[in-house]
Amino acid sequence: MSFFVFLFGIIFVKKAIAYIRFSTLAQKSGDSLRRQNFLVDEWLKNNPDYYLEDLKYEDLGYSAFDGSHASKGALYDFMDAVNRGHITSGTTLLIESLDRLSREKINDATERLKNILKAGINVITLSDNVRYTYDSLDDPYILIRAILIAQRANEESEIKSRRMKAAWVNKREEARKTGKILTKTCPKWLKVSNDGQTFDIIEEHKVTLNKIFKMRLKGLSISEVTKTLNKNKIKTLKNTPGGWCVSTVQSLLRNESLIGKYTPSYMTKAKGVKEIENYFPAVISNKLFYDVQEIRVLPFGHEIITNNPLNINIFRSLLKCSECGHSLIVNCVYKNFMGYYKCSMKRYHRCSTPPLRRDFIDDVFIRVLLESISCFGDDMHDENTVLNLQKKIEETKSKLKNILDALQVASEVEALALKMKEVNKELKIAESKLHSFLERNNYNERVCLSDVDLFSKENREYIRHYASKNIKKITVDLRNRKCEVELLSGLKIYNFPLDKKIDLNLFKHSFMYIQGGALVL
Repeated sequence: MSFFVFLFGIIFVKKAIAYIRFSTLAQKSGDSLRRQNFLVDEWLKNNPDYYLEDLKYEDLGYSAFDGSHASKGALYDFMDAVNRGHITSGTTLLIESLDRLSREKINDATERLKNILKAGINVITLSDNVRYTYDSLDDPYILIRAILIAQRANEESEIKSRRMKAAWVNKREEARKTGKILTKTCPKWLKVSNDGQTFDIIEEHKVTLNKIFKMRLKGLSISEVTKTLNKNKIKTLKNTPGGWCVSTVQSLLRNESLIGKYTPSYMTKAKGVKEIENYFPAVISNKLFYDVQEIRVLPFGHEIITNNPLNINIFRSLLKCSECGHSLIVNCVYKNFMGYYKCSMKRYHRCSTPPLRRDFIDDVFIRVLLESISCFGDDMHDENTVLNLQKKIEETKSKLKNILDALQVASEVEALALKMKEVNKELKIAESKLHSFLERNNYNERVCLSDVDLFSKENREYIRHYASKNIKKITVDLRNRKCEVELLSGLKIYNFPLDKKIDLNLFKHSFMYIQGGALVL
């Protein structure tokens, strides 16, 4: 404990700590910070037996209504220091009023005050000069007073919160209808007009942004676009010549503010706040913007400029991770090594699935899956499977037998004869389909992929397009080495193995047993 030594002995000086809080950083330039500091200084003048700790706890821009100051702000640090014994019992905490400690609901607010007092920390509210101590916990008058103050503070915050939300709803609706700006905050290629009512385009930045989009549309990679900007010393949106980075260019290429759209933040969008079309003046045409977006979302984008054919991913955009749903990408490709398939989220530590060797998976998919698709064509539906066709034939024959039996006893045979003719036609159609299906199973004049050279660029391109025309999605379970295949024809194949060789003829034979639009291996 600090003390001063005088001629007649030792006089101990009590320790005080100030806690300053306001909800928004905008208040820092206002009167709130000055007022709270002034009250602390005035109290110390009137209480010379106290000295103020150099360490001041300040929550500038933290709300006491949602409790963020107590969960991650300076008040949290203060309570942590108390609990660890760094702030000793008998210390006095100076605050403007109890609502600086909390504007939460009554139970939470009073509990926070009780925890401080139970730790032996005294609390003095400077606005009304009331002292709260450990003994105050047994004084019902002081507790009721604290509860009433907490209730008033919480109600005021709730009313203020509702008013602010309502005001923003009205402002957004007005902006949607009239084009009036919400705030003076805008993208860096714009500036607020002199009358403060609209936004003006900074023409130099508009020219630069159009160059970026046109370069990307011509097929330059984002890295190449960035290098070109820096090589030509093109000013950034902060007017720094040649200071572009890949992440900035990438972000701009998908920023819908460029075509005039106001997009709410993730949190406000989750609360139902809608986008506002034509809020900003557009600096990129809709056609140019969405043409560039197509490069990002098309299965193949622009062709890869490479001499190594193995860099051509045959199943690009088709392979998905079963755990997180994101695409599988190719990794570690060299001249004579095909590399691995791994989840694209693994590099961000958002997926922990192991990689799989690409050569084995491509071989199974091409020489078994795609080979079978080329053999059977597009009509792999329930009504065309062997089991269902055979069942239909048996049912039709049974119908014919019943009609023949009825003809022997019926007096009017004309209607039954017509019915017999109709059923007999159904029988012939079913038998023809079955014959065609079985013949096609043995048909040799088909697209043959089993002997394709996978180290040829032309062959890989051909197979890639063939796969995209037949396969909708392949969901890969990297851990258990199996997958689920969904074809564009609607057929789904479950438990397709990726850890063993599959006999092509056995796999083709299994297609005879499709049930419910699915084949389970």
